[in-house]
Amino acid sequence: MERLALERGVDPSRLVLIEDGIDTGRSMARVDELVRSRGWERIRVVSHGHHLARLRLTCRRLGLRCDATAASQPVGLAAEPYFVVRDAAALAYYAASFWPGEQ
Repeated sequence: MERLALERGVDPSRLVLIEDGIDTGRSMARVDELVRSRGWERIRVVSHGHHLARLRLTCRRLGLRCDATAASQPVGLAAEPYFVVRDAAALAYYAASFWPGEQ
């Protein structure tokens, strides 16, 4: 995804890669720290298309204003059906879970 962004002319200084996250919640917690420490008002998150709904939900719950973009995928993933089903289940779990700050 980094390579594709750079090839499409994204300024490297505007890219932040979160590579230490173990799951969406932890990755987005790291993003939240960065957004608040740098005073950003809006971010763009990029991931596989099947993952975007969960990213949007997580951003909303953290109070982050975000645009979500599906990464271009030149070759289909053989495991794509698995990932779609997995993310649908994860989205349902995230939607039903208690989140800090929510009553």
